Amino acid sequence: MKGIGQRTAQKIIATLAGTRQLVVQARTRLCGVGLNDGSVLWSEPIQAYRNMNILTPFVLGNRVFTSARSGRSQCFEIDRDNGQWAVNEVWSQKVQGYMSSPVSDGKTIFLHSNSERLTALDARSGDILWTGRPMGGYQSLVGNDAVILALNSEGELMAVEPNRDRWNITDRAKVADDSWAYLG
Repeated sequence: MKGIGQRTAQKIIATLAGTRQLVVQARTRLCGVGLNDGSVLWSEPIQAYRNMNILTPFVLGNRVFTSARSGRSQCFEIDRDNGQWAVNEVWSQKVQGYMSSPVSDGKTIFLHSNSERLTALDARSGDILWTGRPMGGYQSLVGNDAVILALNSEGELMAVEPNRDRWNITDRAKVADDSWAYLG
């Protein structure tokens, strides 16, 4: 899955509208920050649950995807014209991400929602492609082209096929009594 190796904590370094920058999801804002001087290049208000956001946003081209519990999933296009930054919402979806960062193959966004289900969204339109059965209150997700690994709060590690057409767990193993760990 493209971009996974670049993600850390609540930030990502990416090139948007031709400018390399740090993309930060703060408590109530999504921002682009200049790498040389720390200046805020662009900023967009986002919803927050109890004044906090947990997901790591990620970049697809000139778009930034994020989601908030008790909010919604959103995709923004970042542009710059004559030195002026512009942030435009491309799509918004009712699915609410919950405490774990989604993964993407560039065409599909796989998101653990607050309904405890893994949901696949079309990255271009935001359409829901499928929603799986409940998989646990918390999921830590990592992935590559062949598999998404999901570790849930019950300590179950699942291998999920990264398929935009159907939900399919290909393997599972109990690895702990409980876990709120981040797979990294």
